[in-house]
Amino acid sequence: SGTSRYLFVLPGYESNFSVGSNFRFNSSGVKTDLESAKTTQDATVVVSISDPSVVIEASGNNYINFELSFSKSRATGNSISFTPTLIDGTAVVGSDLGSTIQYSLNNSTWSDLTSSITVTNTTNTVFLRVSVTDDSRPEVNENFVIKTNSFTESATTKEISNSSGTFSTGTIADNNDPLVWTGASNNSFGSSSNWNPNDLSPSVDYSISIPSGITNDPEVGNDVSIKDLVIQSGAKITINNNTVLSVKGNVSNDGQSLGEGTLELSGTNSQTISGTGAFKSLKIENTSGVTISNNVGTMVNMIGVLSINSGQLSTNGNLTFKSTASDEGILGTVNCSNAATINGNVIVERLIPGSQRAFRFLTPGVNTTGTIRDNWQEGQNNTSTVYASYQNNTTGYGTHITGSTTGANGFDATLTGNPSLFKFDNATQTWVSVSSTNNASTDLMKFGEAYRILIRGSRAVNMNTNTPVPDSTTIRTTGQLCYCETIFNSTGSGTSVLSAVSLNATTNAWSFIGNPYWAYVDWHTVTKQNVSNTYYVWDPTIAGTNGRGGFEAWIYNPGTNSGQKQNGTTSRLDRYIQPGQAFFVKTTGSSPSITFNETDKYTGSNGRKSIFSVDSPPVSNSTNSANNLQPDVGENRISILIYLKENLDKKAADAATLYYANGWSDELGVDDADKLNNPDENIALSRGAKNFAFEGKNPLSNLLSDSVDLKLWNLNARSYVLRINAEDYAAQHEIFLVDKLKGTEYRVNKGSIFDVSIAPVTGQRTLDNFYLLLRKPVLELSSTQAVTQKGFMVYPNPVTNELNLSLGSDIELQENSKLFISDFNGQRLLTADIEVGDGNSFSIDVSALTAGTYIVELISGKRRYTHKIIKK
Repeated sequence: SGTSRYLFVLPGYESNFSVGSNFRFNSSGVKTDLESAKTTQDATVVVSISDPSVVIEASGNNYINFELSFSKSRATGNSISFTPTLIDGTAVVGSDLGSTIQYSLNNSTWSDLTSSITVTNTTNTVFLRVSVTDDSRPEVNENFVIKTNSFTESATTKEISNSSGTFSTGTIADNNDPLVWTGASNNSFGSSSNWNPNDLSPSVDYSISIPSGITNDPEVGNDVSIKDLVIQSGAKITINNNTVLSVKGNVSNDGQSLGEGTLELSGTNSQTISGTGAFKSLKIENTSGVTISNNVGTMVNMIGVLSINSGQLSTNGNLTFKSTASDEGILGTVNCSNAATINGNVIVERLIPGSQRAFRFLTPGVNTTGTIRDNWQEGQNNTSTVYASYQNNTTGYGTHITGSTTGANGFDATLTGNPSLFKFDNATQTWVSVSSTNNASTDLMKFGEAYRILIRGSRAVNMNTNTPVPDSTTIRTTGQLCYCETIFNSTGSGTSVLSAVSLNATTNAWSFIGNPYWAYVDWHTVTKQNVSNTYYVWDPTIAGTNGRGGFEAWIYNPGTNSGQKQNGTTSRLDRYIQPGQAFFVKTTGSSPSITFNETDKYTGSNGRKSIFSVDSPPVSNSTNSANNLQPDVGENRISILIYLKENLDKKAADAATLYYANGWSDELGVDDADKLNNPDENIALSRGAKNFAFEGKNPLSNLLSDSVDLKLWNLNARSYVLRINAEDYAAQHEIFLVDKLKGTEYRVNKGSIFDVSIAPVTGQRTLDNFYLLLRKPVLELSSTQAVTQKGFMVYPNPVTNELNLSLGSDIELQENSKLFISDFNGQRLLTADIEVGDGNSFSIDVSALTAGTYIVELISGKRRYTHKIIKK
């Protein structure tokens, strides 16, 4: 505002200064002195020397440059001399810095400084420089000082105000010379004794190099940050569980980053990943983004979990989610609310183990830019059935997809031309074979789409035989991943809705869909509206007559927040839907929808299930043993399985499960699973005209007895074994398998397995003569004994003429209840209506029955109570 102010400057100290409204000054005294100093300064020369930019160590000629300048022209004939020197900071003269200073008056011709520098009055700028070398040692930035020392002037009158000299600081940045792992002492990543140099340990200041051929591979046991990371070919680093190795620079991995801990890219500037190595756990935490190198030969391989919390991961098409016998790459949580994204294509792999030619339910897991042929057939197809001319350019990858005798429409030619790839039309409820695999308009694949494909093995399998030997193969698909909220509904419209796949809106209709995420998805947390809580997959290990596999169901009970499986003994099925897995769901009402969210993903290693495998099934896959179950209170499971007799050492041809536990209902509902028909043998729990793969019920503790009909169909004239597995059963009730045709009652010991052989005759495709009977051991009652027990009681037993029946307090008669007495052929010989007002006790005349064994049935509502009686 027109008023002068003076500022004291102390050389060697730097700060910012600004004038504020409350600036204070002294209006006299020092002001006069300052005016005098200013007058003197205006009449003399000030010499300054610039601070250069940071220079990085280099192995060639590299210099730190300084510029010395005079503030104004000097008097004629006045020359000055000065002798610059270097003063060590953290840099070492003669090692980090050259020991010679060079100077130039024109910034082009340089001379070594051997004594002093003399410049005439016509020179206003002097250029100085000092060489920088690479000391091959990882270091933090190093500093040094260059001083002009005093200026000597030729004239008597001094022209230079700061004739005592001036200075400048230089900075040398490390050339990313890495700390190199030696493992000289042990596996400890944080121990300096395991590094070269061995007086340093990993920190954010140093880059790290892990070479191959080391006896002790590094293990990261504590959180640590580093600059760059290089893992050489054949080398590996293990990051232990709950540990983070944070990289602020770039990663080059031609080896392996293993362990349950996390390798995190968390720099502030953009970062790159290069190499062909594998990552077990990788997290992107950089708002500036991470880019996978697009160099030829780069292919980053995920063998575990990739998660993105912030920033964009640009793949350049060089990211593969691997699938092997031991590892599986998946996309973990993507923080969509934090603008985390993925840009570019990826490759997703699905290993299909060999040894069985069977159907699989698959979904691509990505939106592809190429056709089915480009992906699952490895970009080729056979146009001849001659084995020698088969197209198989990538060993162990791809499979044959058939539907033509000549190889037309992208199919692999076969002698029959039978199709092997199908979609299920959710609208018409029918299977439809795919008409081509190479049409760029119609044969692109979408995440969420479901396919049924016959996997014969890799493209090396000879299809000219009826008994091919399938080998293992990997099916891979290239495209863009699905993440963030994703919805299936019946209209195909709306925010986040997959328009390519629509659910059938008709109650009790089936819909075939695929896991949209390349991740393990928890079916229990997926949001379901008017869709059954049961999902159905295809298990290729089910060993029916033709070895084609069969359906397995997982049943979720929202009331108990728990799940059970149709085959409670040997099934691999779980709550976690696998990446690349397709499945069936059932509509239960109008406007059905299924919503997948990032929170539904599960990243634990135990989320992987061998749904696509064909190896030997486990002895037992149940969640409890009989010794651990609490009788009548806890879980009690009975699995009923049908085996081909020659396949007892393999998977069952089919299975059903009866399950008693708290929180499960006797009524038909969400905790029961309808039966989906297998192409070969089937077994189910039968209720009238309906068949169930799984039936959940209340605990048995308050029941005297219960019975469940069994139904078997699609049988052949073969030898079968009907197996009752009661290993997970510990209730008080005794278990009997009753054959109504033979009049035979087989006792099944709890905690054990019981087998009975059955052999249908030619033309007999269905058997419904078996049922399970569960009853408490009951003492025989005389006609005069008081009935104090709960449940359905009959006495005396054996009986002569009149049979007394008593209902316990836990039985509430429903309208139209009936009593039947049947022989073991299932023929009902006596029938009586039981009215609600009849009380808790009644009798029935059985004198007309001939001597023998009979079944007494009381059917009240949806409950059935049975007893076996003997007629004298």
